[in-house]
Amino acid sequence: MSNQEELRRRLQKLLDDARRERDRRRQVTQVEMAEFERRLKRYQEAVRVWVDQAVLPRLKTLTGLFANSASPVVCQPSDHVSVLFHANEEIPVDARIEVGFIHDPAIEHVTVVFKVSIIPILIDYEGEASIELGVDPNAARTLENFLDARIERFVSDYLRLQDPDSPYQRDLLVTDPVCGMTIQRAESVGSVEFDGRTYYFCVQACRDRFEANPQAFVR
Repeated sequence: MSNQEELRRRLQKLLDDARRERDRRRQVTQVEMAEFERRLKRYQEAVRVWVDQAVLPRLKTLTGLFANSASPVVCQPSDHVSVLFHANEEIPVDARIEVGFIHDPAIEHVTVVFKVSIIPILIDYEGEASIELGVDPNAARTLENFLDARIERFVSDYLRLQDPDSPYQRDLLVTDPVCGMTIQRAESVGSVEFDGRTYYFCVQACRDRFEANPQAFVR
């Protein structure tokens, strides 16, 4: 065999080996992608069920109790849900709840994040909590317990915003001109306009006395 033929044979072997290696890697990639797609589909289905059967029903129960809340919004691809609580006379700031799902690189576990935002931050409250679940239908009960605890904590923190001594209420406190009591504007029995100002009252009796002789109480 000539030197050229021996060289061609060795080169051809290198080419054949490289082709076989490419084919092997392609087959491995196809298997890995098929497994990835299977796990991703399982994750997406699990999240869809969790959102429909655990997250949304609980957030709808919550928002049904507050007239200043909006309907929960599901962001595609359905792994993030948020709900907004609008500022009103009782609580003069917006609040938001977000529930998100994040899978690990292997798509074997899911981190569920429950996040609360109240801006500006003037009190301590639980801003974020998380739990890790397996991508398993049996994890639904654990998720439900987690959500129940977080929602109850949110309501507890949220209601604190309307306490008379809450820093969020500083601009909403008024003084009854008759008895001198400091009250929340939203809890007054009503208001009376006099001489270009608005006066609020803790009880109807104070309002009646003021309306009978407002000049006696205006200083």
